Amino acid sequence: MIDKLLGHESIRLLSFLRNRKWRYITGLFGECSIIASQPIIFAFALKGMADSAVQGDMNFLFHSSMLLCVFILFFSILMPASSYLLQWTVKQVMLDIRLHLLSHIYKLPVHYFDQHHSGDTISRMNNDVQTLEQYYGENFRYFILMIFYGMSSSITMLMFDWRFGLALMLIAFVAVLVNKKIATPLRSINDKILNQMSVLTEKLTDLVAGIQVSKMFRIQNLIASRYKNYNEQLTISMKKEGQIHALLESADFFVGFISFTGIIGVGMILVINGTIQYGVLLAAVPLQMTIVNVFRELGNSITRLQASLAGARRIFEILDHPSEAERYLIKAKLKEDSIISMSGVSFSYDQNFNALDHLTLEVSKGHIVALIGSSGGGKSTILKLLLGFYPPDVGYISINGRSLGEYTLTELREIISYVPQDPFLFDGTIEENIRYGNINASEDELISAARDAYIHDFISQLPEGYNTQVGERGSKLSGGERQRVAIARALLKNAPILLLDEATSALDNQSEYWVQQAINRLMMGRTTIVIAHRLSTIEHADQIYVIEGGRVVEQGNHEKLSGIKDSVYKQLLEFQHKHN
Repeated sequence: MIDKLLGHESIRLLSFLRNRKWRYITGLFGECSIIASQPIIFAFALKGMADSAVQGDMNFLFHSSMLLCVFILFFSILMPASSYLLQWTVKQVMLDIRLHLLSHIYKLPVHYFDQHHSGDTISRMNNDVQTLEQYYGENFRYFILMIFYGMSSSITMLMFDWRFGLALMLIAFVAVLVNKKIATPLRSINDKILNQMSVLTEKLTDLVAGIQVSKMFRIQNLIASRYKNYNEQLTISMKKEGQIHALLESADFFVGFISFTGIIGVGMILVINGTIQYGVLLAAVPLQMTIVNVFRELGNSITRLQASLAGARRIFEILDHPSEAERYLIKAKLKEDSIISMSGVSFSYDQNFNALDHLTLEVSKGHIVALIGSSGGGKSTILKLLLGFYPPDVGYISINGRSLGEYTLTELREIISYVPQDPFLFDGTIEENIRYGNINASEDELISAARDAYIHDFISQLPEGYNTQVGERGSKLSGGERQRVAIARALLKNAPILLLDEATSALDNQSEYWVQQAINRLMMGRTTIVIAHRLSTIEHADQIYVIEGGRVVEQGNHEKLSGIKDSVYKQLLEFQHKHN
């Protein structure tokens, strides 16, 4: 019934309960049973009191009243216990879901994050996960409670008089059909609302992250206007949801009103004809009011469940996305004398344009290899393939004489250190960010890495030293300081292969000097591939590859390439000398 009325997502959500399902069921059904039984007990008590009053039996009236008090006391004890068990279980399940979702997000391939805005992912982890908590703790509970109310009241009415009972069951069946018919469009509209909320989160994320640029170019009003437009689109969708919800309430009210007036009218006729006792009719009133309320609230509960299930579908989209492969199923033509070998490698991000086009290069052990060329030529893509972010479409890659496919991605990244152009620092202390290179490193090893990165003296002058907070993305540090913290992190990792992606391109001369000193220390004794922006920093490289259009167009050391007339390298070198 639940699956047909609400969709398969409801069953899948319940599967998240796992080993806590019996606690959840006990708390849920215990609480719903207690709440749903109250109008039934009240109806029986009311019938007994009415019959005893009509018959003038004070003893029966007293016993009926005492029995009602006993039930109220009993339920007052059970109710909070069941409610606590339910809510405690829901909180534990939500903790499991959040951790499971975060764990899966970490396992997603890099191309997922290339295709999805970070604001969308954050919205799913916050807004949509919150709808799951409402599903378990409120919406599904309320839906079950309405079913319990309707079933228990109808059965009790059958016990009082079968004609009343059958009439209520028929009306309940009609009400369910009406609710299902009207509530069906809510699925698509709730999906649309959550997607629009996700877009709003994306725009707000960009707005906050780019607030300095907005101020500088005085485009706050333009950005705010676009944000307003997305808000208005969301408002239109929410109004449409409100219209459907109002229609649902109207239908439930009509069905409930017809039911109530019909039962009262027919009941009065039966009492006058002597077919039923007055106590039965009096007891039917609270039962009928309960059922009328069920008709009214059933639409509300389905509306809220549809909103929860819309959020669930967005969570399932993440969980159903395939994880990053543990290893790539590719082979290699091995060259044992090369630490890194790429042979005939082609790769495309979107199947329309090759970022790499049958590229071949070799890196010998302990050598420094520099990649230069115009922006978009494929240099950073080479590093991404070596880091295992993507598998090559065509060609072979080997590292340390082993095919890339022989490594798990964990093993591959264990032997590589990477320092990007714009290093990411987590919000926390300087020590924490350096220690991410090796969580188990000693304090001496940590300080030694900082010294080698030429950042220790700066840290020591700070009031809180290594416990200084770096801020979001390292905002409290300068560009050069962030780079040296990242280099210290790479030094602490102490991997044999080093990848550097234009680590000094955005720095002033003084910062560049100290970062370059740190890089020189980092490269000692390691096999290094460095993407160079300033050619003066890679003149000492053992081999230089000029990359254009995803291909190697020139290769050799500085002396060889600079001596070739009209070479691309020489042209780049002369251009930089001219503009320095």
